[in-house]
Order: sequence, then C-alpha cells, then structure tokens
Amino acid sequence: MLRRHMRLSKSRLVAYKQCPKRLWLQTYRRELAQQSEAVLNRMAQGHMVGATARRLHPDAVATTRGRLQQARALADRNKASPAEHIARCVQRISLGAERMAIAVRLAAVWGSSSDTEHDDATTELGVPLQLRRCGMAMRLPLNVPGAAVKRLPDPTRLTLLAKAHE
Repeated sequence: MLRRHMRLSKSRLVAYKQCPKRLWLQTYRRELAQQSEAVLNRMAQGHMVGATARRLHPDAVATTRGRLQQARALADRNKASPAEHIARCVQRISLGAERMAIAVRLAAVWGSSSDTEHDDATTELGVPLQLRRCGMAMRLPLNVPGAAVKRLPDPTRLTLLAKAHE
C-alpha cells in the first residue's frame, strides 16, 4: 500500500474524535468510507469557503507540512538566543510623533542564510503611539486611541474549548 501524506483539517480531527478507524478509512481506503448526502453538502460548502478565502486573500500562504517543519526548526534554533534572533531581524526602529515603524528583514525572520537578491527585502510594521510628557521625560502610554484593546477571554469560548479537549 502506498503511504500518503495526511493533511490536518477540521473534518479529519472530527473524524478521529468520533472514531480513529473512521479517519484511517477516510485516509487510506476512501473507497470503503460511506458519506451521507448531508456530509457531502457540508464538504462542498467547506470547499466553497476555502475557494472564497483564496480569492479574497491571494497573497496568503497555505500551511503545509514542510512549512510547519521549517517553522519548528527555526523556533528550536532561536530558543537559546531569542535576543540575537530579534537583533538579526530588526533593521531599524523609527519613532515618530504618532507612529513607531519597525523595519524587519524578511530573510532573517525565516533564518535564511543564502546570499540572494531577496535577502535585502524588508517589510515595515507600523504601531500607533502617543508620546506624553512625564515631568522632564517623555513616555509611551500603553492605551493608545485606535490601537488594539486587550480584551478579557470569552467564557463561552473557553467552555467550548475545554469540552473539545475532554
């Protein structure tokens, strides 16, 4: 039997939660798996949602097994010295009156060490801020109008997550 690479999806997780053998059948012996009309309709809707998401966000990157392994390897390499990794990634930080801009080296983020023309590619992250006087000094307050507000966890979602992990 040929071994296939299994991609992780919500429907596969549900299939495993209901019955591990069901997932095995769906993965390796599809011809034996039986699907109801309702399940086929839900799958078709899921494919339509995925196609719409790809159309609305053409620059998005699909997560694949290779990318996940690359991200894990990078995280393991940078665990020992995160400050050094950040220093390699950040090209400059510009502080303005209403905005802080952080220029990030894209090749350094992914741990690329190859000398290609794309190693100079950067992206800029903008953070709104507000400088305030505090005596003789200036400070950056954490609560900036228009910035993301830290919210409390939603108890309903926490309950659902807890039930999902039971």
